[in-house]
Amino acid sequence: YEQQGYRLKGISLTGYASQGGTQEYNQRLSDARAEAVYRDLMNMITRSQRTDTIAVERAGRGEDWDRFNQLVNTVAFTEDERARILEISNGAGTPDEKEASLRRLPFWNKLVREVLTYCRHSFITFQFESNQAGAMTADYY
Repeated sequence: YEQQGYRLKGISLTGYASQGGTQEYNQRLSDARAEAVYRDLMNMITRSQRTDTIAVERAGRGEDWDRFNQLVNTVAFTEDERARILEISNGAGTPDEKEASLRRLPFWNKLVREVLTYCRHSFITFQFESNQAGAMTADYY
């Protein structure tokens, strides 16, 4: 992007954890995930010997229930399995109560293997500015 005339203005890092633990534990994991990506990114920026300042924000957001639901809808579950999972996910209750209900499903191991593994991620947003008309944002998982 910089080769096309855009200047990197800021970076936002968001860490997420899967639903496979308590809400408190998952918050700590997501904070640690965001911090690890931040450290690597800052090392890369330092090695690049940039002279301009890039604002970098970071945060852990705990469990990503939207991504969870998206993944559940794309995995090869039976319609009954999918309905049971989404009923729990979209139903009432705390995240810890939902996680406990998910663990009781007879296909919990499949859910871990096919969904929860992919809920552990970081989301990075790059913000660019340009002398050209408009600005640009690029998002990556």
